[in-house]
Amino acid sequence: MMKNTLRLFALPVSCAALFLSAGCSGLLPDPEYHETVTYDLGLPEVRKPLPFPLVIRPFSADTSARYKMLFRSGERLVPDEFARWSRTPAEMLTRYCRIAFSRSLDRIPADTPAREYLLTGSVLACETDLTASVSRLYVKCALCDSERDFQVLWSKTYFISEPVTISKEAPGKGAADSMRRAAEKLVQDLDQDLSGLADRLKADGKKLPAESPAKGK
Repeated sequence: MMKNTLRLFALPVSCAALFLSAGCSGLLPDPEYHETVTYDLGLPEVRKPLPFPLVIRPFSADTSARYKMLFRSGERLVPDEFARWSRTPAEMLTRYCRIAFSRSLDRIPADTPAREYLLTGSVLACETDLTASVSRLYVKCALCDSERDFQVLWSKTYFISEPVTISKEAPGKGAADSMRRAAEKLVQDLDQDLSGLADRLKADGKKLPAESPAKGK
């Protein structure tokens, strides 16, 4: 009897447990009936080409949660064993941004030197706060010039929060829906900032590689 009791308390923590600590009513479901559900950010809208060629490097993240969704209640941040992402947040955002900016990957004329602008990203937060009813996506991005020893031309940290509605039966669904909106907002802001950066480069008198004259003409 004691062994069974210890085994029950050793089961992984789920978001349902955080509902109780956050003041939500209801009984904690029997852990034996928890089903692991996988979520994804989906596909973004493909943006118009930028005025310069863009290469998106794999994003990074400093977390051990990997595929597990993160839920916060007050100061507690708990990975959910039963609500998971299809990829790590860094991998999902890399794929999401590459698809969104896919039309900017062929901006260099075939007969000009290969020069690229590299976008890097570091995921600082990808979590859902049950107390504040928001999902937070914090990402630090930087743009480097491959022709100038990867000099950082621009960097910015995006702090995006989206409201979330969580159900105790399927907490991952609400978190995934709000995180999709956050990823969409990230791409919109990135698109606007990178387009503005192109204008700044022109104002500084730096010719963009996509505007370089073709050789032999």
